[in-house]
Amino acid sequence: MRITWGDIRPYSQGVKQGVLFPNTGPGVPWNGLISVTVKGDDAASSLYIDGRRHRNRSSPSTFSGTISAFTYPDEFDSCIGVLSGWVMSQNKNPFGLTWRDNRELHIVYNAITSPSNDQYQTIGANVNPLTFSWDFTTTPVDIPAGGYSAHVVIMLDYVQPSALVPLQITKMELGRRMDPTRLYPYREVRLRLPARS
Repeated sequence: MRITWGDIRPYSQGVKQGVLFPNTGPGVPWNGLISVTVKGDDAASSLYIDGRRHRNRSSPSTFSGTISAFTYPDEFDSCIGVLSGWVMSQNKNPFGLTWRDNRELHIVYNAITSPSNDQYQTIGANVNPLTFSWDFTTTPVDIPAGGYSAHVVIMLDYVQPSALVPLQITKMELGRRMDPTRLYPYREVRLRLPARS
């Protein structure tokens, strides 16, 4: 088969329709979400025989990332260790998170934040809103469609719009958690587990 170039491949961009799923209540929209940076810490381990590398083996990774936002829901206070809106550095509750780009629906389970570094600056000629940023790590859950993971990506290009109805975040469904068993019908489509942890 001859190799050809020039095909235009679709690409992902943007972040929208973020929803926070706190551990202590229903899901709420996340207005002011700027970005979600996803990370993985998987590393290959090498097997040596007679002093020579025989093979490399990849081990499951721990999914983690960074959330950036101009604002966040009040329900996120308990996830960053804020009690009653003003008492800081308390225990943090785990949370779930979903967001979309133009091609993918991302679902994150059992995330917990690390202390953030917020920089407050004097007001000058230019308006520079304070940007919040939180690193997070996760604990995987059992995904019926593919093992244990804390991050699932549904490729929207390969799913009929009617099939997404059970996963759409509407005003009526904001109180429902992203139960992993709801993903089972998507096991035959492009369901991707980017970082098995």
